[in-house]
Amino acid sequence: MDADVSLPVVDFDDPSHVEVLSRAVPPSGPGFFYLKMQRPEVSALAEEALQLSREFFKLPLEEKQRLQNGKKSWYWVREKVFQTTGAETARERETVDSERAADPESDSDTHNRLMLIPSSGPGYRGMSEDANFSGDLRESYNLAYPFPLLPGPPRHPSETSEVDCGTGVNLWPRADMCISASPEWCEKFQSKTAEYFSVCFETATRLRRKLSSDSCLGPFLGSEAEAASAFEGTTTLLGFTHYTFEESIFTQSAETEGAEQSGPDNASKFGCNQTGQGRAFGIRPHQDDGLCTLLYTDGKPGLEYAAGVWNNATGAVESDLSLYSGQMCRDDAQFSPSICWLPVPFKEGCWIVNLGTDLFRWSEMKANAARERETGGNRQKEALSCQEVEGQTEETVFEGRRCKATLHRVVPMRAAGGERFSMPFFFEPSLGVRDPVSPFTRRWEYLVTDASGGIILDRLE
Repeated sequence: MDADVSLPVVDFDDPSHVEVLSRAVPPSGPGFFYLKMQRPEVSALAEEALQLSREFFKLPLEEKQRLQNGKKSWYWVREKVFQTTGAETARERETVDSERAADPESDSDTHNRLMLIPSSGPGYRGMSEDANFSGDLRESYNLAYPFPLLPGPPRHPSETSEVDCGTGVNLWPRADMCISASPEWCEKFQSKTAEYFSVCFETATRLRRKLSSDSCLGPFLGSEAEAASAFEGTTTLLGFTHYTFEESIFTQSAETEGAEQSGPDNASKFGCNQTGQGRAFGIRPHQDDGLCTLLYTDGKPGLEYAAGVWNNATGAVESDLSLYSGQMCRDDAQFSPSICWLPVPFKEGCWIVNLGTDLFRWSEMKANAARERETGGNRQKEALSCQEVEGQTEETVFEGRRCKATLHRVVPMRAAGGERFSMPFFFEPSLGVRDPVSPFTRRWEYLVTDASGGIILDRLE
């Protein structure tokens, strides 16, 4: 593939926008694209929200820390647990579940279990306090779906459901907590950020429908009604991020500058950023969760995406599954010198969009299931998520129905006094949404695994 810094622009007013989108999202594409804001008022609102975030981060640290993200803001899952007596094993639990399925009125011992999963949920986080990226050179403040301020999809817990889940409530700046802020400013911050949240949510919902069209990825969550219900109880977040400069980091990094230089001699012609920086990041290489992220920034550079890996024999940049399958997001692999990083420049009047790991997983599952039906000789046209497209080979069709959750990073500020502001909008479904393919795993079960022992269990009466 060519390491081309130009990314496609998706404009809903352009009749060819689905075609442009379908070229951006498959494994052969960049996984990043621009989405044009439909009205000048949206751009103005984004700028106003960004300015309010600047003003928020100027508040004294002790006031911001009163809005600290803590256990009350984490993801939570309340599950009915059906126990056996004595030591419970996996085999015993399976037996109890089978008996209960046969006899729902059985008197097996039951209780509710509350699981709290550390998350980058609502609230403020300083540099050393992020649940996933501790130590990166940034501070952040997140807002969850701002109901009841806005009409929308609040969660409707059911006493009869076996699993109920959600995220903590918003921690809004208030004059009694942030005494440096006026009541008028606090009210404006709350109303304008909620308004911007609403615009982003509507836009991301529209984008979801475009992605699930037959001309793009296909229906990755079933019918439109099923897809819409997956976002009831959404864990969507609007984030405000302030990247800062810390001179000591670069004093330490200078020693490794030469050692981490990578890529062939022609790397510069692609604009690839191969400069070593030790292990200092604005935010380290990662993928986003959820379906997609809509990002708006102050225009300063720093965001980069992994365009591929270097083929040392040919000097070319090649796509690699590990860059979007999650294999490069753990341990030292994310610092590999073989990755070619390309900048994602700011484009006025546009969001920067990248796809999330949930969408990657769903599209991969649907495509694999379709391939199995195809190769197994049991073709079921009505159930295929991968249609035959005239003039394309079967391999091309299957690849086109997959997508990529591209690895990306933010390099740190390199000038004293430098700072950068951005607003990522993480569009995420409910914690309870199930994968579209057997064994129909629930989303929160993946998060429990990722938490690696960080879950707090509490028995409820």
